[in-house]
Amino acid sequence: MARRENASTPLPFTRTQRAALPSSPVTAEPLPSRLAAIARGTGEVDCVYHIGFEELVAETDAAGTAERKKALDELITQNREDFLRLSAVLAV
Repeated sequence: MARRENASTPLPFTRTQRAALPSSPVTAEPLPSRLAAIARGTGEVDCVYHIGFEELVAETDAAGTAERKKALDELITQNREDFLRLSAVLAV
């Protein structure tokens, strides 16, 4: 049961474009390991926005396994963007 789209397969009409298209997915993925898989990706993802990142951090700290805490810590140390910044980024 795959939840994330395969970001390594571009749409046919984007293959002919000269410049790379920005990719900034918005997610509500509840598992830090899956969120890390989206963020790591294969290089096509520029930025990942999570609509409930603070809540995810709080829940993982309270009841997460060591593996989930490690995946979330990886995302935090890599300065992933907050969803609240998305509107400011899109306005530019």
